Amino acid sequence: MELFDPDEFFNQQEIAGRYQLKEKLGEGGLGVVYSVHDRTLDRIVAIKVLKAEVSEELAVRFQREAKAAARLQQANILQVLDFGVAGNYLYLVMELVEGRSLADLIEERQFLEWKEAAPLFVQICDGMANAHYNGIYHRDLKPSNIMLVDGEDGETLVKIVDFGLAKSAEGDQSLTREGAGIGSPLYMSPEQAEGKNVDERADIYSMGCLMYETLAGEPPFMGATAVETIMKQVSEAPVPLSEKSGRTFPDAVEDCVRTCIQKEPSKRFKHFGLLKDAIEAVPIQAPETRSESSFIPESASNTKPRIIAIATTILAALFCFFAYNLMTSDAPEVVPKKENSPQDPFVNPISEKIEGDPKTVAKRLFDVRDLETGVRVKGGMGTINDQNLELLLAHPDMSGVESIRNLDVKRTMITGETFDRLQGLAISEVRVGYCPLTDKGLAVIARSKGLRQLYLENNDSLSKDALKGLGQCPSLLYLEVSGKQLDDCSITDLGALKHLLYLKFIELKLGKSALKTVSGLPRLATINFRKCEFAPGSLSFLSRCKNLERVTFELSVLDAGTLTDLLKIPVKSILLDRTEVEPGVDLLDLAKVPGLEEVDIAQCKGVTRAMLVALRKAGLRVKFKPLITREDKDPFGLEELSKSKMLGPQE
Repeated sequence: MELFDPDEFFNQQEIAGRYQLKEKLGEGGLGVVYSVHDRTLDRIVAIKVLKAEVSEELAVRFQREAKAAARLQQANILQVLDFGVAGNYLYLVMELVEGRSLADLIEERQFLEWKEAAPLFVQICDGMANAHYNGIYHRDLKPSNIMLVDGEDGETLVKIVDFGLAKSAEGDQSLTREGAGIGSPLYMSPEQAEGKNVDERADIYSMGCLMYETLAGEPPFMGATAVETIMKQVSEAPVPLSEKSGRTFPDAVEDCVRTCIQKEPSKRFKHFGLLKDAIEAVPIQAPETRSESSFIPESASNTKPRIIAIATTILAALFCFFAYNLMTSDAPEVVPKKENSPQDPFVNPISEKIEGDPKTVAKRLFDVRDLETGVRVKGGMGTINDQNLELLLAHPDMSGVESIRNLDVKRTMITGETFDRLQGLAISEVRVGYCPLTDKGLAVIARSKGLRQLYLENNDSLSKDALKGLGQCPSLLYLEVSGKQLDDCSITDLGALKHLLYLKFIELKLGKSALKTVSGLPRLATINFRKCEFAPGSLSFLSRCKNLERVTFELSVLDAGTLTDLLKIPVKSILLDRTEVEPGVDLLDLAKVPGLEEVDIAQCKGVTRAMLVALRKAGLRVKFKPLITREDKDPFGLEELSKSKMLGPQE
């Protein structure tokens, strides 16, 4: 293996012309990851480079397999954006997300309670169901390959990583040597360890090990060596969660995990849809009981022959495992795409309708608990599509209902193009983020009866002309919008929303024409910028707003230029939420904002005690939540200050 030379890689013509190196993010035995600026997409992305120089044969296979992984377009799977060969190096370009791994969280917290873990498990099931439908197995599902990202409304969004190098079931089988036990020993299924063929149930097994570790604090099988760990995976019965952790668990939780980590694939959940059903069937606040029979060990007669049969195979498989990984990543597997089954609504494609009794199917798809709160989709991505949306009307609890407050279909396969099938139902609020929403679909949703609030987040399938469709909903009061294709011209289409009170932009680059349009919205009272960038001088256009009262910067950077523009905007309240205040920026200058009464600062980097005290002395009402890190629990004495009368009460 040649030593990796980053200068040589980034000086390759095809790399230097498109990617500008920002910083090194991490390095492992096989590859190194950098953050780079993609000049073509004009965004910061991650690029992973395999350090070993490769043969032409391996390069061809890599491109075939990376292409398969790139077709995975799902909210809970880290997206592959590009791939290729530069010189003798293979590289993979992926979306760059801010967050930490589930492994890091477990290390910090030791374990998660069921009510915290279950929503994460559900999202993993959504992502894996989508991957399996598209014919890709992961084969290395583990906590370190689960990223946790801050989502909208305080939700945690799961991103499954390392789908980047898939092993193809098509083509030259010599490239995927039999017996190469791809995977990590702590999470490896018995059939992987034995070098046998695997299917989706191998990922189910790994998921069970992941769930076990998340809840108990350590994996179900852990030996002193890799060989010993693999032997335990193949032959040893797991200790019940309750016994391992010293805490009690509902029988349903014990049964769910036990079923995942059965030695025989036929005894596990058949697919992730069934596993998700089992997870969601456990009440979040379920009474905890301890059952001595929750885990039923396999009989000695079943395990002893297995030990004898694989004793020599394990060493060979382990050797192949490490040898194979010198040339490739711990990779998912590509398998032939399966036809959807009517009995399996969790892997249906975007255009197929689920067959069966409408009322029964509707109860499975939709959570209609409280019509005052709203209706949400149970299954997430892969569970519901355009053809199944109208089944909501067949739900027994929807009988005679003419209006609902909220319809939450985010993280589904909805394009929006069949929303008119619900035209008899008045819907005040629609949440349709992380969906393959189309321009036509957005226009159809905009015509929904009674629509007042619309949440659009990560709808990257929208074109730059998509927002024209919102002109059909002039009575809209509340709008959240994002999309990679949206630009200043797109934002000018919002000028027709004359009744808009609240507007939130998410991860957009905003110029003068966009914010000039916004300034002309006569009733706009609140504007929120989440991870947005501003052209110089553009923000100052908001000074023309007639009724603007509050400006929020969320997960943003407050630099000198932004502050200068902000000082020109007459507002009553400014909120800085998880925003970095750049060195040299003095928050005391906010006292110069015309009419400002309140400053709300929540978990912001760069804020000093002196700034807060000065703002209070300037006559402003100051609320704040200090930024507390593991390294320094209270760097400026802010926690003590927050309890004093100097800053007034917090809300």
